[in-house]
Amino acid sequence: EDSPGTYNHHNAHGRPFCSLSIGAKLKTSAYYFQSSEMSKTTCAASIERLDASVSEQVDSSSHVSSYYNCFAKLVTNSIKRGTSQVAIRIGIKQCSIEVRDNGKCYSLEELEGLGQLKESWKESSLIHHLVALSHKVTIISKQSHRRAYQLVFRGGSRVGCSSASFTFPNGNQIVVEGLFHNFPVRQMSLKYDEVIGTLKTFLNCVSVLHPNISFALEDMNGSMLQYIESSRSSAIALRKLFLSDINEK
Repeated sequence: EDSPGTYNHHNAHGRPFCSLSIGAKLKTSAYYFQSSEMSKTTCAASIERLDASVSEQVDSSSHVSSYYNCFAKLVTNSIKRGTSQVAIRIGIKQCSIEVRDNGKCYSLEELEGLGQLKESWKESSLIHHLVALSHKVTIISKQSHRRAYQLVFRGGSRVGCSSASFTFPNGNQIVVEGLFHNFPVRQMSLKYDEVIGTLKTFLNCVSVLHPNISFALEDMNGSMLQYIESSRSSAIALRKLFLSDINEK
């Protein structure tokens, strides 16, 4: 039994306190007093904010909710930049994704501003959320006949912007390493075959919507998992994807 002046982390109903909601935690304190008639224990509660970094991680996890969601957002980002080629390298065990394209490059000013949370600039907001959820994020951009620059974030903090090498004549490369390193349950829930199947299905659908773009998907060892060549129209893209299945039936 509790002695006067002690508190066993339970309220007057014998139930433990828990957090009220995301972004807040409950802090409790107990007061013990006696009278000639009875003894009572009363509990006062106050709400405190979570650390800013923790709150930011929770918020970002609602914007980038899964490995597939991250993959889809990065590919869509490349498409919006007017690319004709998208090359993706994935490491499911490492929770890493690398997306390269030959679309419109980021100017040095844009690269310097990436990672800021702005509703008017979706790309920057995406990088902001990836930085909060990943061990390391690297963005490389190069314009034809010009020097390539890279912007690096590590452990949620900006490392800096510097010159870099880039294998494509022009375009962009975004590398996400250790996605959900601060959410280990999400990492452990990934099943290789299921994830690969989902990513391939997504690329099939996107290739029909954007037939002028070619897509290459490979693993971290360089093994090709899927290649979809560009087509002149969505109808041709559909035939390429499903003609063999139709002929078999």
